[in-house]
Amino acid sequence: MRALRDGYMAATLIILGIHLQTCSSTPSRLPKPLRRRQSGSPFNPNPLSGFDDPTVNIADPAFGTAIAAGYQGPMASYENHALVGPGDLLRSGTLNYGANPNLTLPLYQGRSASNQTYWWIVTDSSDEGNAQQLGINFSPKLRFAAQGVDSNSLTGAEQLNIVNNTVYGRRGLVDFSPERMIVPGNSTPFPPAMVQPGSVGDAEYTPLIQLMNAGYEVWNAPIVAGDLDEAYLNQFCDGVPADQEEDFRSKVHDQVLAICPRASTVTLATVRGFSFGKSVLYLISDGSDPLPATLDGGTFAPRLSVVRTGGDDSLFSAIERFFVNTNGYTNSDLPPGAPNNETHHPWRQGLDSAILGEGKFERI
Repeated sequence: MRALRDGYMAATLIILGIHLQTCSSTPSRLPKPLRRRQSGSPFNPNPLSGFDDPTVNIADPAFGTAIAAGYQGPMASYENHALVGPGDLLRSGTLNYGANPNLTLPLYQGRSASNQTYWWIVTDSSDEGNAQQLGINFSPKLRFAAQGVDSNSLTGAEQLNIVNNTVYGRRGLVDFSPERMIVPGNSTPFPPAMVQPGSVGDAEYTPLIQLMNAGYEVWNAPIVAGDLDEAYLNQFCDGVPADQEEDFRSKVHDQVLAICPRASTVTLATVRGFSFGKSVLYLISDGSDPLPATLDGGTFAPRLSVVRTGGDDSLFSAIERFFVNTNGYTNSDLPPGAPNNETHHPWRQGLDSAILGEGKFERI
């Protein structure tokens, strides 16, 4: 297995936790695993230990990073074993299970510094009290997303104020008109020959906002629709008709399945993943690199690249590491005469497979 050599950062939420993600290279050898000490027999652990399986090995938190183990914080499951699941951390919306799971969240209307309308959601906050009150993710690491500064003096989070109970003066906006497209490479699918995200933020756009007159806390507040009036969007309260799909996609985030200003709600597709060996559901809003933004149906937000990567769980780091393999199984690796005439490889994963359009969320 090989991993992406160049790191990227994506503002995403996971139903079992929020991650600002990076890809980093896979180490040449695996570290020696650690096992958490617990009382009781090895085959009959203390029920208060939180472990279902006494044979579980917990990897060193420094695995796959350049940061030594001594600089890494404890794993989230050490502090709260419920984080290995099941659990819903984003409680502000309604999670709809099924063949195509999705999440319905509150929808907010905003007015930009240039007096344009935009529509947005809130998924995370570095303010613990407000996060609990609103039922969104408490993400203390977001505080550190505002520390990086680029050559234009822009930080990873746009600094704004609350005026009359609304966020005022947002400068960064999103163009939703590009057609989402990816072309596999010639010799191997990854790296792709061409990538075009379905929505692109301008130089000042970031989904992260820092409220300067409200404790300097940082919120994940991605824009999901552009300068549209309520009458247009209310046509899609119950979904997007096939004959309006193309026009809708040119104006709205690719993950939006339904949007309804009159009910103040928006429904977004989720992306499946794994954490601690358990299945989880993500919402993908934005990415700092065109490839993951395109594959995940998110907005390419170049300003997110200001957030420093590589620190993982070390002091003042705003990100959580995330590994992506490029050359996992694809459907073409399925052997002839597969059982039940299978056409999809059961272990399909990685960028090669995703670029070939073998994933669930395609619309490419």
